[in-house]
Amino acid sequence: MPVTHNGEPLGTPERLTELSAPDANDAGQSVRTDGREIFFWSDRAGTVGDADLWVSTRRSVHDAWSTPVNVGSVINTELAEERPSLSHDGRTLFFDSLRPGGVNDSQDIWMSIRTPSGKEVP
Repeated sequence: MPVTHNGEPLGTPERLTELSAPDANDAGQSVRTDGREIFFWSDRAGTVGDADLWVSTRRSVHDAWSTPVNVGSVINTELAEERPSLSHDGRTLFFDSLRPGGVNDSQDIWMSIRTPSGKEVP
């Protein structure tokens, strides 16, 4: 839904059906600056832990989002990974997690840096 520079909505919100799984919580989205990649957390089918991080891409901001993909076990654990936030340059993903190695078994802030692979969506 478009908004004005003052944040006023220009239309009625619409559910993104391609990103919304039935009977699942899909939330905490973070969109790359160019609008062609989105990270979010979900407890949808295929989730390994309590909540995993998922990603979807699209060729342009005018295209539909691809089927979301679980980001995998490098990031996700059997515990909860939530609230992804992508850096401005799209190279660093910040998220919170209950993963082992945290402070006193609490939800902590973690980060993962991606290196250029040449496989990013053009």
